[in-house]
Amino acid sequence: MGDYIFPSSFYKSRVAGHDLPPFAVAVITPLLDVTMEHGPTEFCMGTSNLAGIDSLELEHIPMKDPKLQELRDDFLSCTERCCPAPAWRAPLLEFGDVLLFDYTLFHRGGSNNSPDLRSLIYNTYARPWYKDPNFS
Repeated sequence: MGDYIFPSSFYKSRVAGHDLPPFAVAVITPLLDVTMEHGPTEFCMGTSNLAGIDSLELEHIPMKDPKLQELRDDFLSCTERCCPAPAWRAPLLEFGDVLLFDYTLFHRGGSNNSPDLRSLIYNTYARPWYKDPNFS
């Protein structure tokens, strides 16, 4: 099989600290203005960079930024698939915005405490070989 989206040389470049480009990208487009009351999608920042790294390896990865060191240490104290409180982000999207993210980024929907449905268009674009275990 030849090059798919990226040339073979790209896989060896360690772009943004990753060994490979994402195998899937998710796209969210809200059909209403999302407020905190709607329970926006929350993202655990840094988890796409940590995906697939064993915690024993993680403690030996050098971090120049003290804030990143602190965040790494928070991740090391977590059990599987947890997120330290300072790493969570919940962008408030407006009708028609488009948000793309690497599918390995831990994410979750917040609790919808509004009288409205949280109407979103949620698409996932993946490499042909990827099968999402959440939707099999």
